[in-house]
Order: sequence, then C-alpha cells, then structure tokens
Amino acid sequence: MRKSIYCLSILLSSVLLLNAACESNKNLEKEALTIQQQLDSAWVVMTNSDDSKIANLQMMIQEFKLINGIDSSRIPEFEAKLNDLKNMRYTQESMNESVSIDKYDESTDQLWSSVKNFVQANGEIEKYQVMNQLVEEIGMADDSVIIYRQGYDKVLDKYNAFVAKHEKHLSSLPAPINSWKPRNYFRIAQ
Repeated sequence: MRKSIYCLSILLSSVLLLNAACESNKNLEKEALTIQQQLDSAWVVMTNSDDSKIANLQMMIQEFKLINGIDSSRIPEFEAKLNDLKNMRYTQESMNESVSIDKYDESTDQLWSSVKNFVQANGEIEKYQVMNQLVEEIGMADDSVIIYRQGYDKVLDKYNAFVAKHEKHLSSLPAPINSWKPRNYFRIAQ
C-alpha cells in the first residue's frame, strides 16, 4: 500500500512538473510571438516609408520627361541609379552585412541629392505643384529613416534579450522560434 502511494506521489509530481513545463513553454511561445509581431511591424513601417520614397523618386523622374524646357540628358542616369537602389536594399536576413547597408544609404543619399540639385538647376520644375509635393514627401521620408531604424532597433533589443535569456529553452519551442539567433542592429551594437 505504501509503495502504491509512493508511486502515485511520484507520478503525480511528474505530471505536475510536465504540466508546469508545458505552461512555461506556452508562455515563452506567446512572448516570442508578440516580439516577432512587433519586430515585423517595425520592419514593415520602415520599409513602407522607404518604398514610398523610391516610388516618389520614380514618379518625379517620370514627371521630368513631361516638362518642356529642362535638360533631360540626366534622366537616364537617374533611372539607372533608381533601379540599382531597388536591387541593393538590405533585408532582415542580410543586415549582418553593414557594408551593404552603408552602400544602400550612400546610393540613396547621392540619388536624392542629385535629383534635388537637378530640380534647383531647372527652375521650370518648381512651377509644378506636383513636383513641389514630391520633393516635400521624399524629404520627409528621407528624414524619417533614422527614426524608423531606431524604432526597429528598440524592438530588436527585446528580441535579442529574449534569445539571450531563453537560449537553452528555444529548441523546445515550435519553429521558427526554435531557430532564433541574435540579429544585427542598424546602430553599432554596444
């Protein structure tokens, strides 16, 4: 009888420990999914702003073709640089290559600077309200880059802290959480 009670006690303790472990994993998974959702959201906001800037640059370059009396010889150059930009943008997975981010930023800055200088050199362009609006929108998107990257990095702090804190338990969580690794920041990691 005593042996049965002892075995039952061990069995009950095992069930309770297993249940606690499952509950702990569910809580970790829920926390991880929340962090992933925040990270994805911050990334989408940032890239949507960049997409809008690129689309507005493209629209501006197309509008140049419609304006009489401007020097249109630089338009093909702008179009080529814009196409290059679209192909060189980084992804969340390629952010470990800071050189590619720097190159993308430098190319974006150079194109935007060239386009602004072109607008200023061709006074006819500033007479068109749509062009002035595009200049303003592109400028605002360009100014927002740092803010959006800081927002992404702030959420990335949570992600990387979660990975560091729960590194030993990640393998017991479902995919893709079980393969999470620390990710790189836009800022220089401290």
